[in-house]
Amino acid sequence: LDKYNIFAEATVTKHAGFLRFTYPKSNENGVIFNFSRRIAGHADFESVKIVNSSRIEGHIHCTPNGGGFGRGNGKIAYELYFALELSSPMKRWSFFENEEIIDPSSDLYEGEDVGLVAYFDTDELTIKCAISYVDEAGARLNFSSECEGADFDTVKSSAQEKWDNALSCIDIDTDNETDKAIFYTCLYHALLDPREVADAD
Repeated sequence: LDKYNIFAEATVTKHAGFLRFTYPKSNENGVIFNFSRRIAGHADFESVKIVNSSRIEGHIHCTPNGGGFGRGNGKIAYELYFALELSSPMKRWSFFENEEIIDPSSDLYEGEDVGLVAYFDTDELTIKCAISYVDEAGARLNFSSECEGADFDTVKSSAQEKWDNALSCIDIDTDNETDKAIFYTCLYHALLDPREVADAD
């Protein structure tokens, strides 16, 4: 992230996303969570709870009114539940709605455009977030199945191996590197955004 000189990395499991941020040396570093954003749209309602200074849980209600798949033309509605853990505890935090800061002492906030600003003492932060389309218990189960004790670099290697396997389903025989790049980019796009909607159980 050039503006702030933050090195950002991302990787995934079936039901979870991992982010790792390496900050420049500082007394305080931060993250902004925007819980209302989604692909090609925004959520209709978000409920976010600070379980403790290292754990955040909640759910997000999405309907076609906020856009999303096909910019809302797919008429898809769903609930998304999440369980999120931080490698270092939040030193302090504040909720915001419609870009306005709310009382920073709150542990629970619900609304239509909910976000959270969190501050840390660390120069490296890993965020693990498991999701479920079923319920809160499903998000917690997916977290315990795929995130607890998981190391960022090990998860990254596993994700790389899965993508290598997926992209090796077709081999093309050509010496033209441009054609090869175009073909495998198209194959990648055909496989993009796979979703496992069933929970780990």
